[in-house]
Parts: sequence; structure tokens; C-alpha cells
Amino acid sequence: MKKFFLFAMSIKISKCGNLCAICPLYKENLLTEEDRKFTAEGCGKYINWNPKPDKLKQCWGCQSKEGFIYIPNCPNRQCAMYNSVENCAYCSEFPCKDSPKLSREMVEKRLGKKIPEDDYKSFVKPWESTLHLKKIREKLSDNQIVQMKPYSIDLKIVEFPAETSLPKEKKVVYHAIHNLVKTIEPLKDLSHARANLRKEYRKYFIKLLWAFGLYGDLEEDKDRASLSLGFNEYFLEMKKGVRYYSNWTHLKERMFPILEKKGVKVELIPDNKIEDILTPTKSLKKSGGWILRMSFSKKMKGKEGLKSLQRYISLLTENKGKAAYRHFNKADMRILTEM
Repeated sequence: MKKFFLFAMSIKISKCGNLCAICPLYKENLLTEEDRKFTAEGCGKYINWNPKPDKLKQCWGCQSKEGFIYIPNCPNRQCAMYNSVENCAYCSEFPCKDSPKLSREMVEKRLGKKIPEDDYKSFVKPWESTLHLKKIREKLSDNQIVQMKPYSIDLKIVEFPAETSLPKEKKVVYHAIHNLVKTIEPLKDLSHARANLRKEYRKYFIKLLWAFGLYGDLEEDKDRASLSLGFNEYFLEMKKGVRYYSNWTHLKERMFPILEKKGVKVELIPDNKIEDILTPTKSLKKSGGWILRMSFSKKMKGKEGLKSLQRYISLLTENKGKAAYRHFNKADMRILTEM
């Protein structure tokens, strides 16, 4: 078992607290074919990431101008740079919601067994970021702590049209959809990292609504109405510049609960067992065997909300062509004034 050794720590810690010097992806540790096989195997076993050995690239560390090459737009790095801090330990909000959570305890709980010490040093310790930063924070004086600068992202949402020829009851339904698109992930006065993470989440949510409205089949019974979306149509839309779209654990634990709080329930319906439609890394299989089902709560006007979503997207695609999604992303409902 290969071991990585700590050296020159003054320049070998990332913005978010990774110990670059002992990271198996660091440029000075990823040199040979043996290194690549060792790293690929350990990453798959301990951090649920399964890279092919020949696809691994040397990382120069996020304190370099190149940054962390595996996440070119890492939100934690961008946040630290925005706040002009050497690393997150110097920020007034540390530890925040976006501080990395990996720990030996978490990995051992997931695996259901103890990690050998050599494996821990190679594949867990380098990324126990918050633990490393806490040790730095303990040594800082109050005047070394930098106050976090709030950050906002302007979505350029188009306000709901004041005048339409729609009946009052229809107008109320469309207004609920407009408000959903507008507020599904607020992006005002947050940390830089949180704002950009929410921006990525919002991309997923808006794309998902778009896919359901564009391709969904309306199903009705006495108790409920829903839209069903097949796996082919899901991947057709969601793979276009959207992160997190296939990792089922992430979707189930982080994404869908956010939607449900907004009155949008999304369920995964497998043909048989859930295990049959997931890859070893818990991603949804592109070969199918499943559908997604979406329903709206009373807050979102239930069946009428689903029908109006479909109608709105249909109007946009008929009248705006390739620009249709851009109008949807801005909640632009001025097309309703033409009805």
C-alpha cells in the first residue's frame, strides 16, 4: 500500500481545507501508472467516485492559478477568492453550510466497517477539510478574521404581466407558476459559495419543470393528477449543462425535498426494484427501467397548475422557437397577453 507524506504545508492547503501534499491527485503524487491505479481504486472504494486510471490528471492545487482541475468552477474556491481570504478558516462565517463535510466517521458509517490506517491517510485524511481548517482557525486572532461579503445573483426575472385577457381563476394559476420560477431558489444576500450552489440547483429545477411541461404525460384519477416523464426525455433535457441530474442520492436527499417545500412533488418510479435502475455509483441508469412522476400541491393549484405549465411551455415553443427556454427561465409570461 502506497503512502503519501506531508511536506511544505505552508503552501499545500486548499481554499476549502484539503491537504494537497497528501492528496493522491496532487501533481507530485500522481506520477506513474501504479499511482493512477492505486488512486482510482481508492477513490472508488472510499469516496464513491470511480475514475478510470488513464483519465486521471495531475492537480496543481487550488491555491495555484490553475485551480482544482476536477471542479474548475469550485464554489468554495470562488467564495474564498471573492472574500480575499487565504482559505475558509479566515472567513467570519466559517464553518458554513458549504464547508466540506467528509470525515473518517462518515466513510466508516457508509462502509459499515473500520478503514485501514494507510487507506485513511491516503483517501480520507486529505479531504477532511473542515477538521484541517478548524485547527487553523484556533490559532487566528480576531483581527485576522475577515467579514464575509454578501453576494447576490440577478436572474433578470420578467414581472408577471399586469394586464391579460385571462379569466381571474386562470390568472391565479399562471401567477403561481410565475412565482415558482421566480423564487424556487432565492439568490440574494448569500455567501458567494451558497449563491452559486443555489444557482446550479436552480438550473436543475427549471430544466426539470421545462422537461415535464414539454414532454410529460398528464395522468388523472380521483385523488390526484400528475405528469409522467420517461427516462429518454429526462436525459435529453437534463444533460444540457445541468449538474447533479443523475446522482440518485443527491436528487433524493437534497434536490427533491427543496421542490416539495415549494409544492412540487417528484417521485422516482422504477419498473421493478430501485437497485435495478442504479449504477454502482448510485446514478440513474440511462438504459431506463424507470419514470419520474411530478404532482402539484394545492398551493401550486394541483391539476390546473400542471395543465397550465404545459400550456405555457407549449405557447413559448410555438411562438419563441429556440429562445423559448430562455423566456421560461426568466418567467417571462408576456405571451399570455397575446391569448
